[in-house]
Amino acid sequence: MNKPGILLFVCAWCCVSLCASARPPLMEIMENLGNIGTDGHPNLSFDIVDTSEVSDLARLGFAFKLVHRVAASHGRSARTEWQIPCLRTTVHLDGKGDLIWIAPSGRIVRFRKFEDGFAKGNDGSEAKASGENEIEITTSSQARWKYRDGFIETISDWKGIYVFTTDRESILSIVRKGHDRDDPVLEVLYTDKGLLSGVRLSGGKTSRFRWSPDHRLLGVEGPSGELNFEYENALLASWRLADGPLNTLKWKWLESMRLVAFQKPPVLLAEDSFYNYEWNRRDGIDILVIRRKTGSFLSETRFGPAGMEQRTPYGTTRFSFPRRKN
Repeated sequence: MNKPGILLFVCAWCCVSLCASARPPLMEIMENLGNIGTDGHPNLSFDIVDTSEVSDLARLGFAFKLVHRVAASHGRSARTEWQIPCLRTTVHLDGKGDLIWIAPSGRIVRFRKFEDGFAKGNDGSEAKASGENEIEITTSSQARWKYRDGFIETISDWKGIYVFTTDRESILSIVRKGHDRDDPVLEVLYTDKGLLSGVRLSGGKTSRFRWSPDHRLLGVEGPSGELNFEYENALLASWRLADGPLNTLKWKWLESMRLVAFQKPPVLLAEDSFYNYEWNRRDGIDILVIRRKTGSFLSETRFGPAGMEQRTPYGTTRFSFPRRKN
């Protein structure tokens, strides 16, 4: 069996490069990967609230999206996980003393330790210790984020002050402080087992979540109607939005000890409702050929240790990974 291995670190380089520079060649390659990312897993996300109701929070970087992830499981297996990154945010120091900010967008911003403080983050924001166990981050838009013991307390910008109630890294509610009154902005509801049960915005609408007895997400009642999921061997097998078409997924299982050793899920997407994904490995290079369901050719992408090369009917695009700094 072919065993893609270079994909282990390709995904990490792509995430960093897209966030840092958004180079056109990389963007072009990503646009011709069908419905997957460089990790070989589906690029699948859904809005869980009406985007017109979150203008203030969207301005601050909160995107209320349910995001599909594949995680390694016990017994050399894999499982689907669902995440809503904007409902969690933290700061912490790593082993080098650098400050790591996990923003509600899901982006990880690093502030390198520098003399008595921190250098600017890789997104242009600044961080400083403003008191005992307190960190203040000022973004390029001049919004100030205050954390205590690693957890968010307030955000202030030109529109006001937002006060957070949290359970450690998990956001439970947000209130906007006003001159005469406090206005609820967000409330997050959980079951007695700690599963997300609802997200309620200031407009009063609540998106609700349904779970199976073994804690698999079965459905979401959201702004576009009912969203339903089905699973096979713990992996997402199909999804349907309201009365729309059934979207199916099929997986390719790998037998690679290296994937297990690196705690990478031993699966790649082989097929969805629009594309077939053909995975091969030759001379140490991972090769992905994507064809539309009609049979027409979309792209062939080669993942090597130094970069990626993609061939489409319109030409060839190359992207080199940035060299690691010592």
